[in-house]
Amino acid sequence: MTMSNILILTGYFALYAGLHSWLASLRVKDWARRTFGASVEHVYRLTYNLFAAFTFLPYVFLMTALPDQRLYVLPLPWLVLVIAIQLGVLVLAGIALLQTDILYFLGLTQLIRDEPPQTGELITKGFFRYMRHPIYTFSLIAMWITPVMTLNLFVTYALFTLYFLIGSIFEEQRLIGEFGDAYRNYQKRVPRLIPRWRKPGG
Repeated sequence: MTMSNILILTGYFALYAGLHSWLASLRVKDWARRTFGASVEHVYRLTYNLFAAFTFLPYVFLMTALPDQRLYVLPLPWLVLVIAIQLGVLVLAGIALLQTDILYFLGLTQLIRDEPPQTGELITKGFFRYMRHPIYTFSLIAMWITPVMTLNLFVTYALFTLYFLIGSIFEEQRLIGEFGDAYRNYQKRVPRLIPRWRKPGG
């Protein structure tokens, strides 16, 4: 039963991640633009985000509905301490998200402008001065320091870790396509996930 759970969760997650990455690619966006016209730029990002959220719901159902096995629960006072650290890291992830062009990220900028921008802004401020994917980094920390771990959670966190690592590679290929040498120079100055706590280039 345990192995079947792992296969079910991994199979759906792989399908979800592959579809999610494919729809985010410049090739698919270019196809949508050629097929439906330039006006698709107004709704593509928002539609993509809504579709990604909706199609992840079956995974949440599987993770909670499939038989599970508790691996550990931290005792007091470590339970409280780890929860506090976890919440703090999630706050940092939220701050990193706010340091992006969040309206563009959600797809709202494209929805309300007469001529939506073809690309967002290359963000190199805040946490992005120290690592290229701070939201991924903080999310991974928040996941893995969980005070309660079950087998289904472990599989889920392992899948997300793999997805963030592989997905960041494809994401950066897309960003190079959007920003060219500006992003290549950013890659040379700033590490991917592990922060360098000094001014880049210093």
